[in-house]
Amino acid sequence: MQFLRRFSQIRYLSSIKTNVSPSTKQKELSEIQKLMRNYNNSHESIRTLALFEWMVNISDTKPDFPCYLQIIRACGEVNHFNFCQKVHDFIKNDRTLDQNEYYQLQTKLIYMYAKINRLDFAEQIFQSLTTNTNNQTKHISLFGTLFKSYNMNGQANKTIDVYENELLNNKTIELDAITATCVLNACSDCHRLNIGKHIHNEVIRLKLLDSSNVRLVTALMDMYCKCGSIDRARELFDQYLPELDCIAYSTMMKAYLAANQPNQVLDLFKQLQSTSISPDVSLYLHVISAGKELQQPEQAEFIHRTIRSLHRIYVPCRFQHAQDQSTLVVERALRSIRMDAYETSLIRNFCIIAHVDHGKSTLADRLLELTGTIPKSKENRQVLDKLEVERERGITVKAAAVSMFYPYQNQTYLLNLIDTPGHVDFSTEVARSLSACQSAILLVDAAQGIQAQTVANFLLACDSFMEVIAVINKIDLKEAKVERTIRQIESEFGLPAKNIIQVSAKHGTNCDKILEEIVKQLPSPNYSRTKPLRLFVFDSAFASNINSTVINVAVTDGIVRAGDKIASKLSGKNYTVLETGIFTYPDRVKTDALYAGHVGYIICDTKHVQDAVVGDTFHHQGVNVEPLQTFKVPKPMVFAGFFPFEEAQYNVFEQSIERLALNDTGVRIIPTSNPAFGKGMRIGFLGLLHMEIFNQRLQSEFAQQVITTFPGVAYQCRIVGKDNIKDYGSDLLTISDPLKWPDTNIIRETLEPIVFGQILTPTQFASLVKIICDERRGDLIEEYCIDEKRTLLKYKLPLAEIVYDFFDQLKQITSGYGTFDYEDGGYEKSNIVKMRICINQEEIDELSVLCHAKRAQVVGKEIVTKLKENIDRQQYAVKIEAKVHATVLARQNIPPYKKDVGAKLYGGDKTRLMKLLKRQEEGKERMRSIANIQVPRDAIIAVLKRK
Repeated sequence: MQFLRRFSQIRYLSSIKTNVSPSTKQKELSEIQKLMRNYNNSHESIRTLALFEWMVNISDTKPDFPCYLQIIRACGEVNHFNFCQKVHDFIKNDRTLDQNEYYQLQTKLIYMYAKINRLDFAEQIFQSLTTNTNNQTKHISLFGTLFKSYNMNGQANKTIDVYENELLNNKTIELDAITATCVLNACSDCHRLNIGKHIHNEVIRLKLLDSSNVRLVTALMDMYCKCGSIDRARELFDQYLPELDCIAYSTMMKAYLAANQPNQVLDLFKQLQSTSISPDVSLYLHVISAGKELQQPEQAEFIHRTIRSLHRIYVPCRFQHAQDQSTLVVERALRSIRMDAYETSLIRNFCIIAHVDHGKSTLADRLLELTGTIPKSKENRQVLDKLEVERERGITVKAAAVSMFYPYQNQTYLLNLIDTPGHVDFSTEVARSLSACQSAILLVDAAQGIQAQTVANFLLACDSFMEVIAVINKIDLKEAKVERTIRQIESEFGLPAKNIIQVSAKHGTNCDKILEEIVKQLPSPNYSRTKPLRLFVFDSAFASNINSTVINVAVTDGIVRAGDKIASKLSGKNYTVLETGIFTYPDRVKTDALYAGHVGYIICDTKHVQDAVVGDTFHHQGVNVEPLQTFKVPKPMVFAGFFPFEEAQYNVFEQSIERLALNDTGVRIIPTSNPAFGKGMRIGFLGLLHMEIFNQRLQSEFAQQVITTFPGVAYQCRIVGKDNIKDYGSDLLTISDPLKWPDTNIIRETLEPIVFGQILTPTQFASLVKIICDERRGDLIEEYCIDEKRTLLKYKLPLAEIVYDFFDQLKQITSGYGTFDYEDGGYEKSNIVKMRICINQEEIDELSVLCHAKRAQVVGKEIVTKLKENIDRQQYAVKIEAKVHATVLARQNIPPYKKDVGAKLYGGDKTRLMKLLKRQEEGKERMRSIANIQVPRDAIIAVLKRK
């Protein structure tokens, strides 16, 4: 009911009388349906759902069929899964709908679930409807709705599979225009020319190709173009020319551009001008591309007229947020087509590195505004942080690349910026961003000064021999200590004070000076266009709207264009480049090519998301090149089990994890299974925050409900015995799963992972920090003061001791001023034991735990206590024990139910009562000896699941 409080327009509805005649109620429903339609048309769908809430919970007026149509439309726009389910259930239980209305609403529900990315529910409705209907027309319309849903969610391959299995050889069901169009669109995405030709023959046989089905003709043309049969597409174009629209012209122009036939594009445009069709934005851009390709003087006036038309329509259609800068938008559109003018001397590739919350994203916003990439607005906050989890938490999780054009001293420079995360768990993002750059901006908070991750990121830049510009941010704060921060930078990093720039990214103070210094101080990439092509892959992401992988590349040598044949240095696989481009805000922009020194993206005909490996080198086929020096891929530190909430959803769960892990080199995935949860994944992460972000993205971006087990680390053990070594494949085993830990009798020694940590803390809290580090088996390596108020402590710590709550405890005892950074220190010999959990002497394998011997008793006590709380009492005593070898470290007893055997006694000798109690105890003992207690799944989940 929270919706109702927001909208004063709905208040009048509360005064509607409910005891009225049917004709009056029908009139009221008509008014409500009209109001819902107006809300939906004005993009206020949330108000439509508020009306539905009012109808369901306050009024006794039930929605009718037209109202349901508007409600379903609103659910798809709002993207609220729980509300969609509520509407679905309400329609399912509404007995006033006739069979035809119910069928139509269920069909609309399929599309609604597809819009909110819940294809599993859409498929369930499809299966139930196809099972219960025998009407051929209805049957094929259902397939059309399902195919449209698959295509919209980037799963065109499913459309092809269902068509081949259900309709290809089914003579009883005939295609309609909508279903045929959907299958053709899927054929275009999947390059299935054979299926496309079959559809073409079918629509000719069914006489569906006529003036009323222009979209079907356009889909056929697009399919032939994308599958390489441009001549066949042109035949269709000429055959149905009088009935075709602007989309058909744009399809042919795009195909001719890809085939390097710009003359055909200009001929088509001149042919279009003789018709009454109004060109759209994409068509104008195709024409400009063709004119620039030809570079003919006689085309200058023609292109000039096109630019004026583009200036008139491009801004309101494409860049609503930049209406005050229309000239800039047009120039950007023109620039995005040809990139050869930007020689390496005019390029600067740099990234922003800093500790978390020092203002990296805010500074990036100001630079984007100053270069005209985005308009100046108070609403510009973290524009490069596009993930939902980044905006919720206010931190950068994914490195984001963007290209900016900056005019300086009669030259236009191409500035490629990569904004990086600041938390230690995402150091891999920083490492691969640095690998694509030649310089960096080191940002330091004037109030907080140098912190742990500031030092770590600066050392990463130094390892890459980068030029660094130091910038002090937040100088407008009252608590800012600019002079102290300058001294810290000079003493710690050796950067001269005269070159340090002081800015306020929030207010834009001195930010323009950063751009000037970038051009004057930072080096340009030292690459050559004449050398053989070498592309360095520094990131990648799966784009569902194109059902392909967008590969972020830095061009070190050579030139790459659409149509080039390239190969991977790591896998040796060959690919065809389908598109090249650069990153601007808010979208990618296609370019004619990428040249040496450019940072952008390529889209290839990759078959699997795993084909794009971060750190790989791409080159032209048949040309042998030296692979580029890659960055060091960090080893996962923390391991946890991920299992789907429902085992039947495992395939979708597996695909979601693969796509999410595609561009995260810090993630290691190992398939596993658990007796309690079934099939799942054991995933390694760089830290606990890394794991939390991964889990949150899995739920928000892929709608996956998962069970996450308690995090742990990977231990090592050396085993003895030739047969044992042969069975395990090595004498040194690295194991993160307790179920795979070898028998104690064959283990010679155990090792645990160690990290070297840097803790930067106010001097007054240094003693407290030492205490918690000592409690966690830490060894102090070095201690020194970087100024009069802050101390840097360097410790050697076991990873298992810091993985869970160490950072929170550090923040607590230092009042939030302590910072922590660490790096892998390898393995050291330690006393690692496997703790077994037994219930009535029977071992529960899935609850076994690996831990240090000193912590075994504490961990064991926690587990047996949780089990006692979650296992029901039985008719016999239940004994829960945590054991290491044969030693019991913790125990809890669950007493049995007991009958009062003395209730029938009325006095007499006490020995009678004792005799009955002894007999009862013997019976319970016999029962326990033959009973087999079943530990409920909920009890195991309660122990293993991370809170």
